[in-house]
Amino acid sequence: MTENAAQSPSRSNADVVQQALNERVKELQAFYGLCEVVEREDVSLEEIYQALVAILPKSWQYDEIACARIVVGDLEFITENFAESPWAQSAPVKVKGVVIGAIDVGYLEERPEQDEGPFSRDERRLIDALAKRLGQIIDRKRAEEALKESEERYRQIYQLSPDAVLIHNMNMNILDANDKAVEQFGYSKKELLGMKISELHPETELEHSTQVLADMKQHNILYVETSFVRKDGSVFPAEATPCKYALGGKLIIHAVIRDITKRVRAEKEKLAMEASLRQSQKLESVGTLAAGVAHEINNPLMGMINYADLIAEKVKDDTLKEYSQVIMREGNRIATIVRNLLSFSRQNKGTYSPADIREIIDRSLSLVGSTLRKDQITVELDIPEDLPQVKCRSQHIQQVIMNLLTNAHDALNVRYPDYDEDKIIRITSRLFEEDGEDWIKTTVEDHGIGISEDVMQRIFDPFFTTKPRNEGTGLGLSVSFGIVTEHHGELTVESAPGEYTRFHMDLRINNGWSHNKNQEDAAELGKMGE
Repeated sequence: MTENAAQSPSRSNADVVQQALNERVKELQAFYGLCEVVEREDVSLEEIYQALVAILPKSWQYDEIACARIVVGDLEFITENFAESPWAQSAPVKVKGVVIGAIDVGYLEERPEQDEGPFSRDERRLIDALAKRLGQIIDRKRAEEALKESEERYRQIYQLSPDAVLIHNMNMNILDANDKAVEQFGYSKKELLGMKISELHPETELEHSTQVLADMKQHNILYVETSFVRKDGSVFPAEATPCKYALGGKLIIHAVIRDITKRVRAEKEKLAMEASLRQSQKLESVGTLAAGVAHEINNPLMGMINYADLIAEKVKDDTLKEYSQVIMREGNRIATIVRNLLSFSRQNKGTYSPADIREIIDRSLSLVGSTLRKDQITVELDIPEDLPQVKCRSQHIQQVIMNLLTNAHDALNVRYPDYDEDKIIRITSRLFEEDGEDWIKTTVEDHGIGISEDVMQRIFDPFFTTKPRNEGTGLGLSVSFGIVTEHHGELTVESAPGEYTRFHMDLRINNGWSHNKNQEDAAELGKMGE
């Protein structure tokens, strides 16, 4: 008995040590289990909560009757046997000092009192440590998820950007390119990553590209307009926004490149429209003046011509007859100017007669053909027979054609005073579609002296002419421009000095005018009687 009694305290101490050791093992198993879950690739917070709540009961002294719950925000994770219990302990879960949830562990049955109800001091330390560790894990996972989301958002913005994006270093070596850059430049991504940014510029932009790179050493962001060249050699205008920043301790440039071909084209069209508007306003102002001047001049002019004709008939002196004929000739020249002024100012809008472009051209050639043949000028026609009729005032369009033929005749005579195989006027007509509308383009081309750039800027201005004073009035092309514009068409010119000149008259098949034959005939008869 004495020996057994002496050994009891020794066994009691061993039991205490064994129990403490078991508690430590449980704590280690809890943390190891938690770490094992956390280290899994792409594990979610929800999966971590679920794994931890399953680990918790096994880490407490009376694990067979233990249950657990984890609450984070609106989320709750419990063991299958969980029930609210009066024998429970809890620890708050904090992230950056803010309580966002709690860990609860309880017993489903009453157990002997220890340091904290049925729970030991070690179990309190364990639940607090697990709650603290869980808060750290949540903080880290949220940061990782935010970073991942940010990276995914950037990747989506980068790859789905409507603009090309190139990333290159300060030596111009391309480091990355998005899908739009591959599409826009026509190179594969592998090809782009083996190139320098300077290789994507045409030769005319290399100096500018070098200057931009030099400027980037002084600035973090720039806005520049430049040009780039595709793999197929085509060049396009672009707006580039290079942005400099440090990545991995090295400076890189992130360049957003926007193709502005459509914008440049729209700006050019806007400028052309503004120029056309100014021209129309100029023509309108001159037309108002012309109408008043023409009517004031016409009556006394007719009297002067008629009296000069009478003098020529009555006098016998040859010198006086010659003077009278000079008066009549110059008077008739003024009368021609008056008729042009009246035509220039006429505003018979809104009516038309269906007309065949080929017939209008044939009628025009019947009037000037003899003059062209006399000067050994050949006319080549390329006009399809199946062209549709256009809504127009045919006599006015004929006036435009005759004016263009006359100008071509004069240009060819200047370059080729005598016969030459290139002394040719080519007239072509073609049907084309633009913005869903059908048009007919008629081109009058000659290989005469051509037109210089400065002259082309003013070629449709009223009273502007390059011909001698007694050969031109400067109204022909301005009147023609007004006629075509009135028909909702376009009259344009292209030329290379010493090579060729092409006038293009574009007319809509349907310009929106109404068909009123009686009004049209009255307008034409009125013109003939002036």
